[in-house]
Amino acid sequence: MFVECCAIFHYKAQAETVLDQLGISMATAMEFYFRPISFQRGIPFEMKYSTQRTNARSRYFPCVLLWAHYRRNVG
Repeated sequence: MFVECCAIFHYKAQAETVLDQLGISMATAMEFYFRPISFQRGIPFEMKYSTQRTNARSRYFPCVLLWAHYRRNVG
């Protein structure tokens, strides 16, 4: 499987550090993500769109709001 994606470097670097500590490759982590999407026919966590702007950064990076919501619900 070949997947190309755009990611904010800081988050990718942090994710790689965690995955290295777990002994999991990025490819395996992506498979862990894609498999539930296939089975559930949707994203494996709740996603909500917020029109509220909490800070200037979220204006330029809407995924920051999604990431914050994901972290609150997953841990």
